[in-house]
Amino acid sequence: MYILGIDTATDVGSVAINENNILRGEVKINKRFAQSRNLVQAVGFLMKSLEIKSEQLGGIAISIGPGSYTGLRIGLSIAKALAYSWEKPLLAVNSLDSLACLGQGRTELICPVIRFRKNEYYHAFYSDNRTEIQRQSDYSVSLFPEILQDVNVNLFLAGVLQQSDLDFVLNGELKNRVVYFPERYPTAFWVAYLGAKNLAKGITENVNTVTPFYMHDFPL
Repeated sequence: MYILGIDTATDVGSVAINENNILRGEVKINKRFAQSRNLVQAVGFLMKSLEIKSEQLGGIAISIGPGSYTGLRIGLSIAKALAYSWEKPLLAVNSLDSLACLGQGRTELICPVIRFRKNEYYHAFYSDNRTEIQRQSDYSVSLFPEILQDVNVNLFLAGVLQQSDLDFVLNGELKNRVVYFPERYPTAFWVAYLGAKNLAKGITENVNTVTPFYMHDFPL
């Protein structure tokens, strides 16, 4: 079964097709220069290249946040339109959950981070129990040093850090306990991957009522 995944939570957007947990194709877009029509064109290009028709899709998976306010609005509006017009289930996936999937197979505590503003990041903690990635904490927004201050185990850190926070990891007291997976953004493949799991559990969204998961008021 094919699942179309769409991710617009960060500066790098993407669309992907997942078939039974296998990536069939993915297109990435630098969202700083992209508009909604670019995302629609990327979906069309990907499906045409893979010779997949809309009726072959099992669902539309979309990252609903946290992340870029504008990106989340654009991505969700397009996913809702596609799900409605193609009569497909809409599958909502948390952006931190999808980024945490980069830690599959890791034994360390997994911490995905998505930048909010200045030195603040959205984050949560996860662990791999060998069958799935499980969240071990609430979703939060914190200054970067605060994320690490109570961590007393080895940590797998995934996400894009600004330079001062990267220096804090690489040169600070925790450098021997933190594995940093650099320059990694959430991707549409993992959105589709988790969306397929939601679909198998019967978890779908109402296109008329689903909203982005902002977690925070709009920044000034």
